[in-house]
Amino acid sequence: MNQIERPRSGRSASLEERVRNGIRMWQTELPQLDSSGKEVCGRVVALAGVLNQMFNDALAAFDLKYHEYGVLATLRASGAPHSLTQKQLLETILFSSGGMSNLLTRLEKKGLITRESDTEDRRVMHVRLSETGLAVASDAMAIQSGTETAFCAVLSEAEREALISGLGKLLDAAREF
Repeated sequence: MNQIERPRSGRSASLEERVRNGIRMWQTELPQLDSSGKEVCGRVVALAGVLNQMFNDALAAFDLKYHEYGVLATLRASGAPHSLTQKQLLETILFSSGGMSNLLTRLEKKGLITRESDTEDRRVMHVRLSETGLAVASDAMAIQSGTETAFCAVLSEAEREALISGLGKLLDAAREF
């Protein structure tokens, strides 16, 4: 393990240093493997953890986790009457459907949403922001937007556009896996 780059001055390794060290280890021990994908994916995985923690910290003032916020923000962004069917919600949010029912139950217990069966098809469930949920979603969206903007401020406009394009291609390619 002598190929690991040690941080200077006793500080812990940055995430970038940790990713580079991991890639260097792969390249040293398994040079026959193409690690070029790891150059991107390792950084995306590291960023996912950072973003999740950063968002949860920003949303703590609202007693929300990022997944809960995602539901509220999606309903808020859908426009008046801030209601979607559960199926529409699942097709719009940026996370998987696992646990959606429990998530909605938590939001309902907090008084942030209501759920109602469709009058014509009882199998269809409508999810709607409550008045409290609308206020919380609006306030939380302002904080979340500011957090994202501040985080991305380190990038130039050209870097943001290149990153948007590249990540968009990866997301489109993800459907193939």
